[in-house]
Amino acid sequence: MLRECFVGFIDILSQRRASQSVSAVLPIAFVLIALPALFADMPDANADTDAKYVYTNITGPELQRLIQKWGYRAELDTDSTGDPKINSAVAGANFSIYFYGCDDQTPKRCDSISFSAAFDLDNGLTAGYINEWNRTKRFGNAWIDDEGDPFLNMQVNIDGGIAEEGIRQNLDWWEIGMSGYLEYIGW
Repeated sequence: MLRECFVGFIDILSQRRASQSVSAVLPIAFVLIALPALFADMPDANADTDAKYVYTNITGPELQRLIQKWGYRAELDTDSTGDPKINSAVAGANFSIYFYGCDDQTPKRCDSISFSAAFDLDNGLTAGYINEWNRTKRFGNAWIDDEGDPFLNMQVNIDGGIAEEGIRQNLDWWEIGMSGYLEYIGW
């Protein structure tokens, strides 16, 4: 559309030039030169604006929408304290995302989340075995309960700001960590 307007102005300019002096055509020429620059930094109407939005806190429905947009199952629930919780799965195993630092708004806005997965094994693991995981892996903190059943957690801070792509990358790292952990614990 901008191109059609520009071409139209050129037609008007050429008609005026034939019948008027240069001083009468100069203001139109200035507009023709400045007009493209005025529209150069305008966002594309079809661009995904969420990708540029920086979250300093997040609600359960916002995170659920993002996770579903990326093709994952995301069932919104609440935990035992009434804070949001999302149930999902990666690498063939279920996990939950717990929300922390939540306010009292509806829906609650929270400043951090924690990915968490628990596994009930017939034969529990030892602390030494789990410590080896923690010593060699950056993403996904492992621990065992009193029966030796393994857990995996990963904290994500939202407070201070994180863009949609940052959230997506954390989910990707969680999936990579979960895949490796499932193999490590023999799930």
